[in-house]
Amino acid sequence: RLPICVCGKKREIKLINKKPIEATEKECLENSRSKSAKLRIIEKI
Repeated sequence: RLPICVCGKKREIKLINKKPIEATEKECLENSRSKSAKLRIIEKI
């Protein structure tokens, strides 16, 4: 069985930025692991 949605399809979060924030080229040169990092910002409603 699949769980039943009880929220009525209401949003519980709000996206603050549409695209994720990625590391700059300078930061990627200084820290190679930052290439794969992506920052997404949401706000709980």
